Amino acid sequence: MKNFDPINYRNVLKKCDIALMGTPVRGSLIYLQNGFKLREKLFNIGITLLNELGFIQILLSDYIDTNSIKKMDVLSEISNNYFQIKDADFYMAAGHEVSFYSLVRELLKDHSRDYTFPMQYFHFGSVYRSPKNTRFPFNYGERKSFLECYSIHESSQAAYDAISIGVNWNKKIVKEILHLPCVEVERPKVTNKQFSQKSIHIDTITPLGETIITGMTYFHNDVFTKALNVKRRDNCKKKNCYVYSNHFGLSENVLHSYLLNCYNGNGFQFFSFLAPYQISVVDTTNGIFNDLAEYRYIFDLLDENKFEYQKKCALQKDVRKIIRRNSENGIIVTILLKNNNGSLEIKFLSCGDEFSTTCENIIENIKLYFCKNDEYIIRKFEKNEKDAIIECTTIVDIAQCVSNGKVAQFYCEKSDKKVLQIESFLKGGEVLGFQNTTIASADVLDGSITTWIAFASKRL
Repeated sequence: MKNFDPINYRNVLKKCDIALMGTPVRGSLIYLQNGFKLREKLFNIGITLLNELGFIQILLSDYIDTNSIKKMDVLSEISNNYFQIKDADFYMAAGHEVSFYSLVRELLKDHSRDYTFPMQYFHFGSVYRSPKNTRFPFNYGERKSFLECYSIHESSQAAYDAISIGVNWNKKIVKEILHLPCVEVERPKVTNKQFSQKSIHIDTITPLGETIITGMTYFHNDVFTKALNVKRRDNCKKKNCYVYSNHFGLSENVLHSYLLNCYNGNGFQFFSFLAPYQISVVDTTNGIFNDLAEYRYIFDLLDENKFEYQKKCALQKDVRKIIRRNSENGIIVTILLKNNNGSLEIKFLSCGDEFSTTCENIIENIKLYFCKNDEYIIRKFEKNEKDAIIECTTIVDIAQCVSNGKVAQFYCEKSDKKVLQIESFLKGGEVLGFQNTTIASADVLDGSITTWIAFASKRL
């Protein structure tokens, strides 16, 4: 979106009852009723897919022990504010990696139970990053919705082979269900968590001219399990052996990216399956048809088809205002009930169209316009992705592309050294990561032939 106005966006979020960001303090996040409904629907998509994969839901503690934090500090100096929030009297988990591996350690100590591998769990909880970048409209301080998933394996190879589970789960949600404009990359280690053996990320493209890490998959191997002494009993070898792990998940980033891409300047156009309400029934008949079979049949049909709708009673003079507000709130269909000379008239409004309909045709019309609405959004997102990613062949092209708020795509051999070289030319941008392709071309830095493609952009 050209000339994105963050102040207007903040006002629209509030007007549409979605969220208050940065209120009452910087970094805080308050969901209003429609935002909460969106949040629940979106993460239920992820949870349903996890259940199908055999993952088990748990709820981890927010408290962590000092000894575990000290052991993690041996691996990385970023534990403060990444693994923990330190208080005078206790440590609280900033994320839940340490809490999870501590739990698995205790479970595997119980040799009376026969655990089968892989052990697959997910946790749905809060994550805190404070102080951290809290530039509007994203909040990296308080995150109320972090869906963290873990798989524990008997061998390093088994854990490595299972990376695809997390990658495909993220891809299913971000690319196949939400169709968000994005790039999928293997993130360079030099700009990532130093303890992660391999990281595959999906960066979604936003109208802000900046990308956001949305789906994350990490191959941690034995980094956490060795540090925190997480072992299984090998009865054949008659000894305890370390286990190996993967970690993947989604945070509120995916919801914020969805909101930004659905924003149209005045409100939101949502997918039919991911809107606070799909349908609004506006009744201007003053109750005179409430006992009419045709009137009741409309609501019976909506209930039978499990559509999510709201009903509003209104005066005729307020109808256009309500219809406009429905459109701003991302409601796909408005059904207007009118008294037309003593007869019930049913008006159907959606996607800029308005016409009279009947009870016999109303469900068919709803399904038709849901498809029309969703297809429009998919085309819009596809165009946004195509317009945002620019192929570059020189360093100057890359720097200019990133400066213009686009995603630069270029051939570059995958190495930490070259990542740092590229980033030295970028002002406010970074290398998102790499993709390996079947087509070779000249490396943008030294002209050598490579099949690796890199992406760079400004990143929130």
